[in-house]
Amino acid sequence: RERARPTPPVMAYLTPRPWVFMYNRYLPIPESSRDKKEKLGLIQKLLPEDAMREIFKRMTPVAVSRAACCCRAWRLMSAHEDIWEKACYDAWRYREESEDTARIARDRYHGSWRHMFFHRVRLRTEGIYVSRNTYVKPGVTDWDNLNPVHLVCYYRYYRFFSNGEFLCKTSPHKLAHVHKTFKSRYLAAKDSAMFHGGFKLACKGDETRLHLECVPPTRPD
Repeated sequence: RERARPTPPVMAYLTPRPWVFMYNRYLPIPESSRDKKEKLGLIQKLLPEDAMREIFKRMTPVAVSRAACCCRAWRLMSAHEDIWEKACYDAWRYREESEDTARIARDRYHGSWRHMFFHRVRLRTEGIYVSRNTYVKPGVTDWDNLNPVHLVCYYRYYRFFSNGEFLCKTSPHKLAHVHKTFKSRYLAAKDSAMFHGGFKLACKGDETRLHLECVPPTRPD
């Protein structure tokens, strides 16, 4: 009986990876990059930190979040509590007093205005709420129409403002054809199908329901 021959070793041909030679190699930091002043932009060199904080306070939360993506200095600036304190007062100004907002931030969120702004239920005022509604409408069956029912679809759009006002419109068109009339109150006033009114909390302490009251489209006189 013949003895089995040992299998010769298999050579693995790997694709060369140049980045492997860069592992565990630390490069010294240049002297020019160690100075923090060299990393600052022109606007950061000219304006002090207090002035930059006041500018951030007057920006919208969306603009502050976008500015935080520019550099590390602005990211640290955007996390300052004074900036989000004003944003919280503006976000819940329509339904409660400033003393109540400060008390809720202190009791529920341990004094963190930024944490309160991102985690507490609030009404968004920088966009449009869209409600898609459908219902079934009975049809007529004859030689030409073979569908006894029809599916009707329409949309209801809402935009809320921080001062307690809102705009509402019901339309069969999609958002791409309707959103331009919600950009300003001037454009909304030209639309005959647009409703305008005010809103408030339906019940005190309930943050999930709103009471909407529309203004008549025409004056009684």
